[in-house]
Amino acid sequence: AYRPTGCKAWEWVGPSWTADEAFVSTLVQELITWRGTGSQCSPGTRQECSGTWQESNGGSLECTCTTRRELFNENPEGDRLFVFHGYEVDTSDGKGQWIARGWAHMSTTWEGPRSEMKEVHGVLLTVIQRPDGTPCMVGGRSEWSSDQSQYGISGTLFEWLNCAGVTLDSDPKSIINMGGLPKHIRTMGMGLQLTLDYTNAHSWGHDGVVCYMTVQSMVQWTSTAIVQDRIRIPISSGEFEAERSQVEYGVAIWTKTTGSYVSFDRVFIVSEIVELWVLFQFPLQLTRFIALYCLGIYSEIYRRARQTKFDPSAYFLSSIGRMLVSEVSFRAVMGVWEGRSCEIEGMSFELLREHLQDIFHEQLTTGMLQHDEIKHIAHVAFKYMDID
Repeated sequence: AYRPTGCKAWEWVGPSWTADEAFVSTLVQELITWRGTGSQCSPGTRQECSGTWQESNGGSLECTCTTRRELFNENPEGDRLFVFHGYEVDTSDGKGQWIARGWAHMSTTWEGPRSEMKEVHGVLLTVIQRPDGTPCMVGGRSEWSSDQSQYGISGTLFEWLNCAGVTLDSDPKSIINMGGLPKHIRTMGMGLQLTLDYTNAHSWGHDGVVCYMTVQSMVQWTSTAIVQDRIRIPISSGEFEAERSQVEYGVAIWTKTTGSYVSFDRVFIVSEIVELWVLFQFPLQLTRFIALYCLGIYSEIYRRARQTKFDPSAYFLSSIGRMLVSEVSFRAVMGVWEGRSCEIEGMSFELLREHLQDIFHEQLTTGMLQHDEIKHIAHVAFKYMDID
């Protein structure tokens, strides 16, 4: 159970940060345990104990004073959050051939090969917005130019939370459906994500890269690691030992980076043109055009060779002739000259083998081929001829 008893401006509690996130404390839980022996367990010491007093006398007098404190941090909404950010993009797929780099607090940007980057015109503009994309005021403005950001994009925690649509006194149960939640976000802590979306293709009317900074709330239990301090001092009248453990709940702030950067890539454009050229067979068409019209007498010869007159009567008679030859050949192979050709049974494997033996009779006689080889040839030929 969480039962804060008041607020306090803690001397050693305040905003902190690491390489990955910043943290603003809202609630501090502290447990202080004091242990003594001998004369340390006097009535005066017991009177000074503001917590739970326990003592035992198992041969030597021992006493323990346990004090539990749970207090809100005083006015964390007034703590200021300063944001410094920038971008670097490699448009050559990590090869370092072309880099673009810029910082929100600087009035210049850099472009070029990694070893020869030069300053170019254009600054980074930061636009702070809510999750729905509407502008949000932080530090009195929603748009921060490089001149205004030279000391960081700053605003109170209350302003940043307001852009996310929450306050420290918001009811977490109204945001997420989860049991066991306290009445206020101030008690359990939360996450605050700043999504930095960099783009140079925008309609903002700004000559340079624009960073859309979207503030989003993540309602979740958020606390620091438990910090423990312990000290033991032996003295002439006994032994003194003190131990303190502390955990802080609060707002963790981190960033997420995304974006798009558009640049003109000559190599990519040429590659795409070549691929389209090949896909639509332009090389073949060009070669054909040159062969037909650009080689003088050779083109004339080639055109004549390609020109064929289409005579339906000749094609019809040629087709009839080929069909008659095919029928006569089939009857000759099968040895049947009477009846309709469609009623003749198909060729068997043995018949095919006999015809092959007749064809290769001379080779069989001289020993150039063996009967097993003719049989194998018949098997292969029959396999591909027997499509039924």
